[in-house]
Amino acid sequence: RAVCALERLTYRAADVVLATNESYRDVAVRRGGRRPEDVFVVRSAPDIDRFHPVPPEPELKRGKPHLLCYLGVMGPQDGVDYALRALAKLRDELGRTDWHAVFVGAGDTFDAMVELSRQLGLSEQVQFTGRIPDDDLVRYLSTADVCLSPDPHNPL
Repeated sequence: RAVCALERLTYRAADVVLATNESYRDVAVRRGGRRPEDVFVVRSAPDIDRFHPVPPEPELKRGKPHLLCYLGVMGPQDGVDYALRALAKLRDELGRTDWHAVFVGAGDTFDAMVELSRQLGLSEQVQFTGRIPDDDLVRYLSTADVCLSPDPHNPL
């Protein structure tokens, strides 16, 4: 309740609200009490005209049949730790070692995620690239078999 009350106060204090998608716009209108004409959607997606698929590059899979790819910020709210723990379970409980995973991006928990990967014994199967040029990003995404989106539940 306290979080929702603070959310409402924040919406009321703002002159206008910028939302990254329609669902957040709806939250501002429904829960935040904002007039629809005061809420603007400003997309945070990449410019798709800059990204064109290229042929897959098997060497990015490091000898494995499957490439898993995470692309995004690595902060406490992003669930990269969930993805790493899930990969450890995939290997340890299901016996699946037919994959290589690449985590592309940076953030406040980048170093902690590299360390967690090491602690889970994933260093040979998981690669952290940090931020990379668009051309390299397209190579990974064009080769990936699975993209990871470990968004954890959050109270908002």
